Amino acid sequence: MEVSGFDVFVDDAWVHKQLYDQKLRAIMTQFSITEEGQVLTGHVVLGKKLTSSRFGDVKKRVKFAYTNLHKEYFNLFNLNPFDVGGEEADAQCLMERHAAKHKFMEAKASAWYHVTYHPEWYKREKENRRHNLEDDLSQPNLLSFGWLGVEHLVLIKTSKSKRTKEL
Repeated sequence: MEVSGFDVFVDDAWVHKQLYDQKLRAIMTQFSITEEGQVLTGHVVLGKKLTSSRFGDVKKRVKFAYTNLHKEYFNLFNLNPFDVGGEEADAQCLMERHAAKHKFMEAKASAWYHVTYHPEWYKREKENRRHNLEDDLSQPNLLSFGWLGVEHLVLIKTSKSKRTKEL
């Protein structure tokens, strides 16, 4: 999933991933949830016995908390310098700007995916957690951060698949 220019965004992506993961783990801790997928999907399984109305309330609160976190980082991901000004530009300029924005967003998505899944960064995440003793080290690394730019990841994969078929 690496594309040209992704390395420019890696350091920034790492910082954002650390903050995102910290906030996601806080949600998980607050609601005694051990699996990331439960927070993302809203299909929460709690160890405690709760009345159905109380359980429904907890599910709503988890969904609300994660929706806000997702929205915050989705908006952060989508910040780019190509959305500012230029309404008076001619068609050629607009096409060039669109192409540059597309490359920019693909490189950014690639970097966010890279710091989540690349073995070097996955290991760094484990070491960072061990060093900070922030949470249960038996829990796996969180993986949802890498998918905040999913629409661009799909374009990368589609483009690479087309090039492979042409060869």
